[in-house]
Amino acid sequence: MKISVIIVTQNRNVQLKRCILSLINGTIIPHEIIVIDNNSTDDTNEVMQNLIRRYPQVNITYMLEPKIGISYARNTGLKKASGNIIAFTDDDCIVHKYWVVNIIKAHKKYRDYVAIGGLTLNYKNTVISSIFDAFRQFWTYEAAINQINRADVFLKEFDVISLATQNISYKKNRIKCLRFNEELTVTEAVDFSWQILKRSGKILYNNKMIVYHEYSNRILVLTKKFFIYGWFIFLLKQHAIQKNYLPKRKKKLISNILIPYNVFLYIKRNKLLCLILIMYTFLVYSVGYALVFSSGKYRTALKRISNYF
Repeated sequence: MKISVIIVTQNRNVQLKRCILSLINGTIIPHEIIVIDNNSTDDTNEVMQNLIRRYPQVNITYMLEPKIGISYARNTGLKKASGNIIAFTDDDCIVHKYWVVNIIKAHKKYRDYVAIGGLTLNYKNTVISSIFDAFRQFWTYEAAINQINRADVFLKEFDVISLATQNISYKKNRIKCLRFNEELTVTEAVDFSWQILKRSGKILYNNKMIVYHEYSNRILVLTKKFFIYGWFIFLLKQHAIQKNYLPKRKKKLISNILIPYNVFLYIKRNKLLCLILIMYTFLVYSVGYALVFSSGKYRTALKRISNYF
């Protein structure tokens, strides 16, 4: 199998270089690495040209997508990719050395699945990023929409209805007619997954496909992200239930509050700070999650977002 890895980047030349080197240093180098530059103003071009000269044996393609928007850039990558498996990761991620190997193994084993994604772990083990990552693991749209019990994430493989694009792969011949929705600025990965489901495709979560994601240490940045997550999770979850992508069922509280071991260590060492961060994160997220319902604009907002699907 030939693997094409697509990375969209904008003004993250340091993280991008680190991501590409993790792919080059893996046990298997991808058939091609496609970098789509979404109008960077930093030294991304210089960094890429240096990498291309330094590793002539690696098939690295560097392209510019002038239209600003993650979906525009990803669609440009889809058009360029020549491998029979197309994988996505983010420019601020580091892939595990067996990432490509496990993508190949998974697609050979599960031939009837269109998309296979994996486990994303926190790269920077700082107090703030670890606490926010814990809530990301519990409460983002991957967990909310898929109704995943967090204890299972590290242990199992199972069917899902959506996965994030920092760690996912697709069979090219099954997504030829699909494109990322260029009208969406967030949740475009959910939309792409649901396009697959509408065509009777299946999506698998595989815990052996591992990438490490760098989360911001800036509380204001994370606050904005969690507020947006809360707003859209509420809308998307209701839409998924209406479309019968999700059954109406109660969550298992006990299995959803298990905390990853590295987060537990920080809580143990910094009890007061972590308690404040947990309460703060939960409050911000909850406000975003509940805003549509409490404002009385739920039906209008749901109807607007449903038009995208």
